[in-house]
Amino acid sequence: MLFGIQTEVFEDTKSRKLLHVKKKDLYYQITKSDEAKVFLFSKGLINAVSLALIFGLILRWPIWAYVVTALLIYGFILYMFNDKVLPKMPVVNAKTVVRKEVPKKDRGFSIAGIAYLVIAFGLLYCFFTNQVEKGMMTYIVIGAIAISLVMGVMNLFTYGKKTE
Repeated sequence: MLFGIQTEVFEDTKSRKLLHVKKKDLYYQITKSDEAKVFLFSKGLINAVSLALIFGLILRWPIWAYVVTALLIYGFILYMFNDKVLPKMPVVNAKTVVRKEVPKKDRGFSIAGIAYLVIAFGLLYCFFTNQVEKGMMTYIVIGAIAISLVMGVMNLFTYGKKTE
């Protein structure tokens, strides 16, 4: 079973998008039709947790239901990718793969990541001080908080990452 953390996506000198399985040192060529599936797979854990939070908050589930839902969604994503998508992807010979040089970017922090987090904490403040109307507006604000938090944290973690 292949997990998203065991892979990386990059472009080689022949302008092919490749999926590299680090543990087995295998390379798969990503076709246009598989790009969205590979992206969904690589962000599968974040998507599963986000969907579980949204469903749980809307349907007012107990905490254990959030965890079970996230695990089921993540398991479904893993199953679909490992059994349906990955076997159909063409394997590329490792000897022919040469990474395309990516210019290094030296950046200290992400203003966009900070902005997402400020929005999330502002919405949290409004939510906890009862400035949000009852009903559907509550769910919309909760969803916006979740999205802002996820985007802010992801942006901060990926922004300063050095590529070699």
